[in-house]
Amino acid sequence: MKSRLIPLILAITTCAGIHASSFAQERPVWVYFTDKGPAMLAKATAVSCGISDEAVARRMRSLGKSEVVDFCDLPVNQEYIDKVVRCGAKIRTVSRWLNAVSIAIAPDQLSTLRTLQFVASITPVAYRRAQPLHIEPAPEKSSSVLSHQLDYGNSTDQVEVINVPRVHEVWVDGTGMITGELDNGFRWREHEALKNLHVFAEYDFIQKDSITENQNGDISGQDEHGTLTLSTFAGFMPGKLIGPAFRSSFYLAKTEDNRSETHAEEDNWVQVLNGWRRRASPSSTARSDITPSTTAPDIRGQTGI
Repeated sequence: MKSRLIPLILAITTCAGIHASSFAQERPVWVYFTDKGPAMLAKATAVSCGISDEAVARRMRSLGKSEVVDFCDLPVNQEYIDKVVRCGAKIRTVSRWLNAVSIAIAPDQLSTLRTLQFVASITPVAYRRAQPLHIEPAPEKSSSVLSHQLDYGNSTDQVEVINVPRVHEVWVDGTGMITGELDNGFRWREHEALKNLHVFAEYDFIQKDSITENQNGDISGQDEHGTLTLSTFAGFMPGKLIGPAFRSSFYLAKTEDNRSETHAEEDNWVQVLNGWRRRASPSSTARSDITPSTTAPDIRGQTGI
């Protein structure tokens, strides 16, 4: 009896060891599909694709009725997703826009995926280590020397270089515009230049809640960069700072975790933009780290999604 048990125990241990090893070596990759299967664009409607009324109105204004729904709105073929899962993959993000899924999979299972006829290509999920943020205070600028109708304070130089005051003087600002912003957090509710901001919705992909400012569990300064960019873009505090697009409305997404750079950040980025595309956000801003070590191939659109 003992002689039978020992090989059996060894076999179970060996299988468990192989499984644990494969799990530890799982890699995040994007799997792109060749098509969307039986989903036909001619039969698709805004309602069936989950496109909001606001997004439909925006598209009709800019694209015309015939292009309200396009290929990117069609859902990813569920049969393709199921077959990828049966190859041992774990789904991270599904993107209609890219017609792709982000998955975690053991390297030795990638060869099986590549044999599937509907798989067009497989690429790694990208990530990049962020550089420390260095901020220098702006010199005080006397409002007495300003000739503009609005007092831009310390933001005068940055708005003058792109002729923003001239645009504001003919009453063109962010009124009626909807923008989505992705960054590491936004301290807007009590910020003196942002407290009157109109925010449609916000979501924290790190802590999985609707609070994008710092909270318990975040490291100090987590929401600093996002707050800076948001105030630069849309802040309004005459005599201190006025952004080009003040009076805009926003969707906010906290997608970057300052504790580390992970592949989940690119997944979050894609998930957010897919959702905003079906809403009414016609433009979006996102953080991109350009450092002294950045090379030309890094910024040619092939490094990350």
